[in-house]
Amino acid sequence: MKAIVATNPAAETAGITLAERPQPTPAINDVVVEVHASGFVPAEWEWPSTWVDRCGHDRAPAIIGHEFAGVVSSLGYGTTGLSLGQRVFGITDWHRDGTLAEYAAVEARNLAPLPGDVEFTVGASLPISGLTAWQGLFQHGRVRAGQSVLAHGAAGAVGSVVTQLAREFGAYVIGTGRAADRQAALDFGGETDKVRWPAETGFTQVTTVQLRAVHVSSSPLSVVACSTSAPPPPDKRVRGIGIRLGVHPSSLGSCRTQARAE
Repeated sequence: MKAIVATNPAAETAGITLAERPQPTPAINDVVVEVHASGFVPAEWEWPSTWVDRCGHDRAPAIIGHEFAGVVSSLGYGTTGLSLGQRVFGITDWHRDGTLAEYAAVEARNLAPLPGDVEFTVGASLPISGLTAWQGLFQHGRVRAGQSVLAHGAAGAVGSVVTQLAREFGAYVIGTGRAADRQAALDFGGETDKVRWPAETGFTQVTTVQLRAVHVSSSPLSVVACSTSAPPPPDKRVRGIGIRLGVHPSSLGSCRTQARAE
């Protein structure tokens, strides 16, 4: 099969090449997916897992990319919950070959059904950003209805999902970002009117103090600060927790993110 591989961490994009690689075969509880769309994170150059496996063995040239969408083409022994020909999206383990290829092998637990009315390109863009947002808000931040969420880069890949999830679960969102992105961030609040830009809250300056850091990968992707109460008056200080977010594969998170996609 054809695949895009990285050959040298120092070369970055200059080290990317199109190569022929063996088509993967599914291990126990694995699924092989015919890839229809795939995403790539530039920070992968900096991830140790791109270049070595869990035993520390060199695995270059490595197939890059880890989020994708496609159709199930084969199932490993013991794999349940998925069927041949099913549309899926998901994320591959950091230490395994990635998804910029015609086929990718992935643990079944890291896949979720892709609704028929969601395009493959949309599904492939969701796993890393969606899981980062979900895990940060609900697994680490433990956000509840009525709380306030400060989302930095509220119109970005992670921030836009943070904004929508927090709003859907009844939280108030204060978004930061470039002035040009203001309307896009507000639009993520829909008709519930729960998304605010700092100026609308009465704050003239937003300062984030990292009170508690949670590192779940070697490449933090975003910052979310979750306060402990409803929107405060402008003259009150906000006490809360700051979370520097990364992401790790999660079957539960994938299913819940998939439900939001529907």
